[in-house]
Amino acid sequence: MLSLFKQNKIKNWQAYLFLSLSLLFYLFTRLWMWFEYGMAGFGYDTGIYRHHILGYFNNLGEIPFGFSAFSNWLMLLGDSVDKIMFNWYLLISVFVLLALYFVAKKYFKSNLVALFSVLLFVSSIVQFEFFWWYYYRQFLALFFILLTFLFIHYRSYLVIFALLAVGIIHPLSLIPLGLSMIIYLFFADKKTKKFLLITGTSSIIFLIILNWRELWVYAQDFFHYKGVAKNFVEAGYQEFTGQFIGWSDWLKYSIFYLPFGLFGLIKYWKKQKLFTIFLLVNILLILLKIVFYHRFFVFVDIALILFASAFLSDVWEKVRGKKYRFLVKIGIILLIVVCGVTTTIHVLEKKPLIYPIELEAIKQVSELTKDSDYILSINSIYSPWLYGYSGKKIIAPGLFEYNKWNREEWNQFWYSPSNEMRLEMLKEYNITPMYIYVGDTNFNLGPNGNFMNNFLLRVDL
Repeated sequence: MLSLFKQNKIKNWQAYLFLSLSLLFYLFTRLWMWFEYGMAGFGYDTGIYRHHILGYFNNLGEIPFGFSAFSNWLMLLGDSVDKIMFNWYLLISVFVLLALYFVAKKYFKSNLVALFSVLLFVSSIVQFEFFWWYYYRQFLALFFILLTFLFIHYRSYLVIFALLAVGIIHPLSLIPLGLSMIIYLFFADKKTKKFLLITGTSSIIFLIILNWRELWVYAQDFFHYKGVAKNFVEAGYQEFTGQFIGWSDWLKYSIFYLPFGLFGLIKYWKKQKLFTIFLLVNILLILLKIVFYHRFFVFVDIALILFASAFLSDVWEKVRGKKYRFLVKIGIILLIVVCGVTTTIHVLEKKPLIYPIELEAIKQVSELTKDSDYILSINSIYSPWLYGYSGKKIIAPGLFEYNKWNREEWNQFWYSPSNEMRLEMLKEYNITPMYIYVGDTNFNLGPNGNFMNNFLLRVDL
């Protein structure tokens, strides 16, 4: 290992060794929450995806076409919903890591850049949070975005299939990628420009043919609300912000490698025009607060990781003098160690949105109620889990089709000192009995409600 400080080039066996160690660290950070809390250790969208995977399989042909085709084929081949949600999700995360390695290696023509990219990626809190929140569709789309970059580098017509996969699985991820490719046309050489025109046009045509229903739904909403997340939120669709980290969190999480990413951008922007455009397009979309803009921090983070890795690799290989070479390499190694330790602390201190005992209570709901019963979720945190694990129709704040109340009415229901008023509001649903999942909140209706277990309240109206 001491030879690392004496050489400017990293050997293949050293690269593979560190790549293997990176993979082990990556798996540790991704599996820790699962070991601690089971499926309750994953984020907000876990229950929603469980509901959709089962729903797509029971209603073949439902949109969104892309993800349903992915999950339906796996279920037809014998996989269970739990295997799709855990085993395949973890496998896709490994594919993302490997795809990033090859993208960095081919574009920057350096094993060291590829290795640093992997090391920074596995040490990125932003990427951990993206995995943890369980944005399955976009996570799968990220893999195909990286493949798109790889196929563009080789001018391979397989890029058509990669673009189709992104546009079908998660159309909103195609916005920054598509815009970047269009702008890149003005800077690419003639061969690449011709290649992009042919593959881009073909991809659009095939995408419209294969996924026109979902695209039409998105297009109607996009133009109706002018593509701005704020307009969606005002209409009650909070999820169209992307519901991910903001500027303050991103800066806090990326603080150690951000300066090197900026140095790398300044040095390599001319040589890496595609990644430069991709970075700037995503930043612009975030600043404009375009629909789903919070999720674009994932792409900004990846682009900066690539530029930071290129800069660190350049410093590692070109520093002169034994004394300076030793100090610089120690500094780079310490930087990566600090990133890894910071991420480890973040993961170990992470708390789940709900705890296993609450998830088990949600799973018991189907045994305590009839098939026709509705469940009212007292808190939006519980709503996706009820949606995916209870098998019931869910009434939830600002979510799903059975909700009849606006934000003001929900506030009245939550905070009113009068149980009589709450009962009158519940009668608006013309459902009796009404079941309310209260979780670990202090909500109760006094003598008007009976607890079926520690978390489920039955109200006869």
